[in-house]
Amino acid sequence: LTFGQEAPIEVLVRASMPLPLPGAQEQELNSSSDSAGLGTGEQLEVDATNTARSALSLDLVTALVMHVPSDPAIGEAIRAAFLKAGAVHELLRYLKHILPSTPCDKTSPEWVAACQAPGLSAALRILTGLAAGFKDTQRLLAAHEEGRLLKLLLQLEGTAVSSMQSSGSSSEAGIGAQVGTDAEGLLEALKRDNEEVTHEIDSLRNEQRSAKSNRALQTRQKMLRALGIAVSTASDAESPAVGSLAAAVGAGGGGGGGLAPEAATEEVAKPVAAAAAAASSSAAACVEELMNFEDVEEDLRCCVCQEGYHFQPEEVLCVYTFVKPVAVQAGTLTPEASSQGGHEAQVYKVAPRFGLCSVSHFTVIHWHCHQSATRAAANLRPKPQGEWESATVRNSSSRCNALIPVLSPSLPDAAASQALER
Repeated sequence: LTFGQEAPIEVLVRASMPLPLPGAQEQELNSSSDSAGLGTGEQLEVDATNTARSALSLDLVTALVMHVPSDPAIGEAIRAAFLKAGAVHELLRYLKHILPSTPCDKTSPEWVAACQAPGLSAALRILTGLAAGFKDTQRLLAAHEEGRLLKLLLQLEGTAVSSMQSSGSSSEAGIGAQVGTDAEGLLEALKRDNEEVTHEIDSLRNEQRSAKSNRALQTRQKMLRALGIAVSTASDAESPAVGSLAAAVGAGGGGGGGLAPEAATEEVAKPVAAAAAAASSSAAACVEELMNFEDVEEDLRCCVCQEGYHFQPEEVLCVYTFVKPVAVQAGTLTPEASSQGGHEAQVYKVAPRFGLCSVSHFTVIHWHCHQSATRAAANLRPKPQGEWESATVRNSSSRCNALIPVLSPSLPDAAASQALER
């Protein structure tokens, strides 16, 4: 629409600003209706109309920004104009207003209410379109409040909001239904062609993994202590025997009532031999278990890691498919001619309805394996591959453009909901 020209871009930005985010727009519209002196019934009707208009405007702005061309001559000019107009700062203020100020548990009421905010998903998608490949916006978002936004996005990334929603709120039009996917898309947009931000996001991810591992280890040790099982390391097991040997030999060499070196060695060797025998029996049991191990024949196995729901029950398996829209229920209806009259039969045409037609080579892959393979293909040199270009190679050279999840009873509810949203 703009071809990178300054005048059309200014018109586009002026038409989009201020962003029709829920909250600020509603307050402005309510104040204008109050000043007009409308009655209660008229007030409710005006509020419903204004809310629908604001939602439509927000959807249009979101679709516009998400489809900004990747061509630097056009895309960077549009993104720079939105940044100059204050769109990014307005979105950051909105996110600061609805998201918790301090880290909290995902099951807390504050976090659930924030994830179900009506404008959160749209705000994340608009930021995704404005930050994709544009380093000024990427640096601004990464440095916002010393990385607090990145930590919140990483926490939002694994959130399946549809599983939080109660049946009473399910009638609302998908409020926050794709927050986890939108946060993941924003993180990928921040990393695009920016090594500094990529390193920062990867460092935060590693910190989160380490924190989760430490919490899991502490929980495991707490449970073992509750069962009366002592937790010790190999160095702790060796140190008493070595200390006893040194003490015994030192006492014997000092001329006191200690043991001679040969006797001290014999005394200390008894617990060491017992520990060695226990370790040997444990090793023999492990070897026997490995020898008796039998692989489980599974019908569905990931084409990358070759494991299915038996060994990874909480990892979602998906099937590569090729999907395209087709017209269904299109045709004509001709009623039977009347037996009394000789009138010509009328022809009624049925309006076509569009549906989806899919075909699959039935190549199964884990969702995380697909993501890892996609990132690896994007870093190939000298010719990087796109997501579905590399997926075609894994799909036995069959075209594909979508993933359909194959759910299992072993999947947690949150993982199944998130797979269906993606």
